[in-house]
Amino acid sequence: MAALQEHLHGRQVLLVEDNLFNRQIARSFLRQAHVQVTEAEHGALAVELVQHQRFDLILMDVQMPVMDGYAATAILRQQLGLTTPIIALTANAINGEREKCLAAGMNGYLAKPFQEKQLLQLLSEWMLVPTISQPALGPGASATSQSTTGLYSIDDLLKAGQGDPEFVIFMLATFTESCEEALVDMRRGLQEADIRLLKDTAHTLKPSLQHLNAWQALPPVEKIDKWTGPFCAEDLTAAVNLLEMLLKEVLAQIAVDLAEERVMTRTLAA
Repeated sequence: MAALQEHLHGRQVLLVEDNLFNRQIARSFLRQAHVQVTEAEHGALAVELVQHQRFDLILMDVQMPVMDGYAATAILRQQLGLTTPIIALTANAINGEREKCLAAGMNGYLAKPFQEKQLLQLLSEWMLVPTISQPALGPGASATSQSTTGLYSIDDLLKAGQGDPEFVIFMLATFTESCEEALVDMRRGLQEADIRLLKDTAHTLKPSLQHLNAWQALPPVEKIDKWTGPFCAEDLTAAVNLLEMLLKEVLAQIAVDLAEERVMTRTLAA
């Protein structure tokens, strides 16, 4: 616990929760860890605050008056292009709730009531260096092979290529090309209202994201891949927009790592 508190010292968190009692509990936990807390009573206020202040993480209640957590997250992701981690807070610990939060663009899920250690551990997974732990959406990479931003890792590539740096570089280039092609197909699927093309593209893209531990980009891919209803332009466009934003973050980081030879360095270190 002490180590978690030390690493969280000075971080900026936006707490979005309409219930005063719940806010006070969460605020107490956070302030004991020396986290700087800004509070919002509903999603609309959170959207306004984000446009004027930078936060390291957002704790977002799901059910709130004025604007709920799903609607606020959609605005933050799709209209403002925000990439800050958003953790859902909900009392509805039921099957499908976690998946609904992730599909909406949230990065993680914390059921209420929660304990101090649970809250601080989740914060550490999304805000800190990989020495603490990895994001809750999937297995993580080692510190030597993970991107400095935590957007992807090369662990699986190292194993497949037996540590060959040229193989890793080739596979990252292949991944980049396949992602760019997938985005083109996604856009064509939207334009032609082709649900089969959208689902096939998502299904093909998913294993690559899993092998690179690019977990943040998986929720919209899962949503499209598991789509069972008829074509819905609004919902599917939102999912593709979110996917495009998250994929471009990963691809941009890969490009930087390749240009600065970070991949080579981490391959040799591993």
